[in-house]
Amino acid sequence: MPKNKRPTEKQVEEALRVIRADYYSDVLGLAEDLVQMVRDGEVDSTESAQDRLHELVDGTQRVIYTYKAQQGLLASDNADAAFEEGLVDPGQFESDVPYGVLMYAAMERDVVERIDAGVQHDDWPDPFDDDTYEEDEE
Repeated sequence: MPKNKRPTEKQVEEALRVIRADYYSDVLGLAEDLVQMVRDGEVDSTESAQDRLHELVDGTQRVIYTYKAQQGLLASDNADAAFEEGLVDPGQFESDVPYGVLMYAAMERDVVERIDAGVQHDDWPDPFDDDTYEEDEE
């Protein structure tokens, strides 16, 4: 009879690294999509940037599907964002955890943080700064 073979700590750490890399690849993709929309003129105000951010994040598989949301929450540096923003009350969970809501808040914050890093280091336009949308006056 074979003995129960458990994964090693190294194997668990590698699995988490892969999940995290996959998640943050999605985050980068959403950030790049929003920045490209600003560059292309599809997003023309901070309000429309917020709207597009909401649509982009809310439409991801990570928000729609529970299993993907659980993986994303495992990977995100902002898994507690929904609690911090008052979107959910931890005392409200009796049987169903709103993984989609938790993932939405975490991913939105991760995308905003990635955009902030891009503005600082990659010469990205800032979708959330009104100055980005001011036209040159002649």
